Amino acid sequence: MSIFYKFSCEKCGYEENISVGSGGYWYARVYPQIISSAIDGEFGADIQKIFKEHHHSAVVYSKVLAECGNCGRYENVLDVAVYLPKDNGLTNEGKFLNRFNIEKNYNCVARFEHKCNFCGGAVEIFNENTFDVEEMSLQCPNCQSLMVGDFGGTWD
Repeated sequence: MSIFYKFSCEKCGYEENISVGSGGYWYARVYPQIISSAIDGEFGADIQKIFKEHHHSAVVYSKVLAECGNCGRYENVLDVAVYLPKDNGLTNEGKFLNRFNIEKNYNCVARFEHKCNFCGGAVEIFNENTFDVEEMSLQCPNCQSLMVGDFGGTWD
């Protein structure tokens, strides 16, 4: 399930819409595209190399909130992690794997490192499992005041 939030700064009026998670229907439909993107190098040369060298590579991904350590901007990014089977005889052909069923038989071997779309700085990804809009204190990137978050809804 994916959850939507709206953060707004009462001082300067800045707003940011954030969605976290991955809906089950969306996940299953997008999985083949993510694999293709990894093979094509869209997540970097290291991840591309893993997919070319290891036929049974798998990927887990989710929309997450990221904050740039340089400019302080927030953005939604696709957190992508690459896994290889613990047992060489294991295959994932014909099915997709997700964060709920992968840990038992796969090891995480790489994670895509995002850069800020605004300034190119390194970003910190918020853990979606501990994301609580009522507990979050997001700083406004424009005026540095704390923004107020509101629950916006869910989708699958």
